[in-house]
Amino acid sequence: MVNIATYFSMTADNIIVGVVVGKVALGLYDRSYTLTIQPLNQLLAPVSQLSIPLLSRLQHVPDLYRRTYQNMLRIALLLIMPAMLFCVILAKPLISLMLGAKWQAAAPLFAWICFGGIVAPIFSSTGWVFTTQDRTGEQMRLSIATALISIASFALGVHWGVTGVAAFAATSFTFIQLPLMVYAMTRKGVINMATMIITLAPFFASAALVAIPLYYLRNACGPIQLPAVGALSYGLFLLCLYVLPGGRDLLTMIRGIGSTLRRSHG
Repeated sequence: MVNIATYFSMTADNIIVGVVVGKVALGLYDRSYTLTIQPLNQLLAPVSQLSIPLLSRLQHVPDLYRRTYQNMLRIALLLIMPAMLFCVILAKPLISLMLGAKWQAAAPLFAWICFGGIVAPIFSSTGWVFTTQDRTGEQMRLSIATALISIASFALGVHWGVTGVAAFAATSFTFIQLPLMVYAMTRKGVINMATMIITLAPFFASAALVAIPLYYLRNACGPIQLPAVGALSYGLFLLCLYVLPGGRDLLTMIRGIGSTLRRSHG
């Protein structure tokens, strides 16, 4: 049922855009969506594949379970957040580089979809907890609810064209569907809301700080400079994590993951 609900929520946007706005808009939307989701899934899949069996082994050791969840989520956020932030702010030159100047109309769609991608690791991580805590029935009900919310956002957004669909979908995902999943996940078990706040605060603060220089570089950056600016996004993000309270344990976290993995196979 979870997969069915996800399938409908992932195909409804194409159907609505194609029927209401037309084939040209659908082509722009589909290409923007693919450019975002495929690399996002490729980055998240290995973390999820490792997290679920690891957390399953640790479900009877609450403190270690909680720390491992935090560490795996931090790794996922570190992989995804700087890249998605970079894509949101520099969507225009990126689209020109990847697709050519004739696809410039896709830039705002790409930016909105990447905006939702910033928090995708958090949404994905709720599945790790529901699965390893044997709460798949609850996850199924929530997945159906979020799928319905997602479809409703497409239907509302289409009144403002294909950009409205992308904007409403990203906003709904970030500010309605994600909080719903996190709230439900933290109601039971060792992962509570305080755990989430402690884990996420340094990352959101870093994202806000890194967004400032990227914003000022958005118009001055051409295709040749994009790789350097992308590297800058990651470098500044790491620097912010180091200096912010609660973020300096990044290296300790990475060492802890190695220690946890050795312990789980020992």
